[in-house]
Amino acid sequence: MRFNDEPSTEVTLTMRASIDAIWQACVDPKLPVENSPELIQAAWDPDGPPPGIGARLLGTNRMGDREWSTVSNVVEWTPPMAWSYVVGDTEEPTSQWRYQLEDHGDGTVTVSQSVRLGPGPSGLTAAIQRKPELEEQIIAGRLDFMAQAMRANLETIEARAAF
Repeated sequence: MRFNDEPSTEVTLTMRASIDAIWQACVDPKLPVENSPELIQAAWDPDGPPPGIGARLLGTNRMGDREWSTVSNVVEWTPPMAWSYVVGDTEEPTSQWRYQLEDHGDGTVTVSQSVRLGPGPSGLTAAIQRKPELEEQIIAGRLDFMAQAMRANLETIEARAAF
């Protein structure tokens, strides 16, 4: 697994709830703050367009002594089925995040959250540059870290949206 391959991970959970309630939870930028040991603040940009394609999310992250801000741009918005955003530059994002909802028509909805890393530079690429011989382990650890937070996000969505 190499960074240039734009590695990704996805977590999926089927829940009993209305798709509209799930959608509302999925598009709440504060939801991941509850479950991430890294993301400490997130909000829709009050000076930007409303939620939808072209909207911006403003985030603040912290890991150890390092704190940084991000601007993410919504690149997909298909209520109540899917939305995604890229972090950083839209042409060379540091990552792309996506929610996908599938309504089964029986009161259950399958929700997937995924992340794809790169191709733009980030703290991850800096870590790889410092220890290139550990690239695969660094990426695997980062994807595992993100998958744990995504699993917690889906469980929080389920709790919020449950009938």
